[in-house]
Order: sequence, then structure tokens, then C-alpha cells
Amino acid sequence: MEGNLRIVQNASGLVSTSFILGHTFGHALSILDFELSNKALKLFRKVYQQPVVEFTVVLSSIVVHVGSGIALNWIRRSRKTKRASADGKEAATVTSPELELLYNQRRSGYLLSFLYFGHMFMSRGKPLIEFSNSESVDLTMITHGLQTKKPSWVVLFLLTTAGVNHTLLGATYSLKFFGIKVPKISPATWKKVQLGVAVLTGLTLAGVGGVLRPVNIPADKLALYEQMH
Repeated sequence: MEGNLRIVQNASGLVSTSFILGHTFGHALSILDFELSNKALKLFRKVYQQPVVEFTVVLSSIVVHVGSGIALNWIRRSRKTKRASADGKEAATVTSPELELLYNQRRSGYLLSFLYFGHMFMSRGKPLIEFSNSESVDLTMITHGLQTKKPSWVVLFLLTTAGVNHTLLGATYSLKFFGIKVPKISPATWKKVQLGVAVLTGLTLAGVGGVLRPVNIPADKLALYEQMH
């Protein structure tokens, strides 16, 4: 059972990665040009909001990935507890830079799940419930949210940085799991990657939030934002 769960978890992780990185890249274009980023979002939506794609790639893949991850974690903990009981003593905790990186990658997955489902509900679920469509929701509404709700900067920065790091590192683990050669990256190098992701996340938020350059928010988007909040 554990072997099948690992296959499911790694496969679903790679599927969700394609959406997460594509979606994040579109937002990152705001560093260069806000309107370009907004157009990329609308164009990307035409693909990922197709019913089959949305159900399999956007929704099911992440649900299956999270579910299988929780199941695997429960199996690992149960096995560790049984071994400790059989030995009559508490199992020793084995640590190394590689294992610590793996543990942090797993922990950041919980933050990614919170960001993913929260963002999905606010940008897709809630508009569908209240207005029967979500086509009117765009980046300018996130801009307004960042400008009027200052704590959201910190929350989005932490969740997005953790989420992207989880996705990038998880993708390398999954590719290796399926026998695809991936260049070995040391924990020290990954720390530099994580720092780079943090910088890019900060710049992206600055681009979307209208810090890098002013963003014109149409009156109809402001009205829609207020209706949703």
C-alpha cells in the first residue's frame, strides 16, 4: 500500500506543479509589466478553467497529493511508534542536512495547501457562488486588497515563498522517484534557491501591489471587490 501511495503522491505532485509554477510565473510578470501579467492571467485561465483541466489538474491533483501525503505521514509515524514499542525505548531522531531539508519541504506543504485552497476559494469559488462566474476577477482586485489590507503583504509573502519552495524541491524528489535524472543540489545550494524565491516573491508582490509602478484599478473592479468582501 505504501508503495502505491508514493506513486500517487509523486504523480499528483508533478501534475499540480505544472499549474502552480505556470500560475506563479504569470504573476511574476508583474515585475516587468503589470498589464502583461494581467493579460497572461486571463489567457492562462482559458486553459486551466476548462472543466476537465480544472477538475483534474487544478483541483483533484492537489487534493490527491495532500491526501496521500497525510496517509504516508500516518504510516511512517505508526511504523516508528511500533518499532519504538518493540525495542522498549524511544526511537532516536536521526538528522542530517538532507533530512532537515526534506522535513522542511513537507512542513511547507501545509502552508502551500492553505494558500492554494484559500486563493482558489476567493478567486474562483466565491465569485461563482455569488455571481455565477469568476471572469471579472483579475489582478487589479489583488492590487486593491494589498493596498487596503496591509497585513496581507506579510501573509502572502510567507505563504507564497514557502509554497514555491515546496513545489520546486518536491518536483526534484518526484522526478527522481520516477527515475528521471535531476542534477544533485546540496542543502546549502537550496538555501540560496530559497533566498532567491523569497526575493522574487517580494518583487512580485511589489509589482502586483502597485509599488514598482502605479496600477490603475477600474471603478467596476473596486465595486466588485467591495461586493465580495
